[in-house]
Amino acid sequence: MPGRFLLGAILCLSLSVTGRAGAKGSSNTAASLPEPGKPASFEQRLAAARSVKVKTDILGIKVDSPVEKARALLATLGTKADSPQAEGKEAEDDNEGKEVWQLTKSDFSAVSLKSDAKGRVIYLLGFIRPGKEIPFQRLGQTEKAPVLTANMVAWDVAREGHPLIRVVASGQKQNASSFTVFVVKRLPSL
Repeated sequence: MPGRFLLGAILCLSLSVTGRAGAKGSSNTAASLPEPGKPASFEQRLAAARSVKVKTDILGIKVDSPVEKARALLATLGTKADSPQAEGKEAEDDNEGKEVWQLTKSDFSAVSLKSDAKGRVIYLLGFIRPGKEIPFQRLGQTEKAPVLTANMVAWDVAREGHPLIRVVASGQKQNASSFTVFVVKRLPSL
């Protein structure tokens, strides 16, 4: 039960209220969330997180993959940007494991990633080139997103044996100009 409580706390933290804002086209399947303004139960949120179909990679790079593999792929598409000069130990710790890549051979203009001490990717952020924006519906099942507005969509993704991840897309008129995937918490077991 501690894992279930932890997952519940994490899922609830993703929203200040448990309903979705501005959702369109919700369906009433068991794993879908209720209509906008109606609270979603923990069971509904968990079912949606377990069953949602959503893009969880950027250019084939996934969270929890080896950072060396990500670097090798990104090196074929662009160049690593110089790291900003950080001052002090806090700034040094904050920038540890962070990289920014400027891309020339992709619909993404840049990708930022962060890795943990084990050399695993824990955070990805892709900036989509102007004119190449991706409709939210092409990224995933918006009816299972606990957050959906005209400018942002966020999904929780819970899979057995994998960390809980969050996928967030933002842009204008439900077209993503940036796409983020990150580890929320490593769970003992679902």
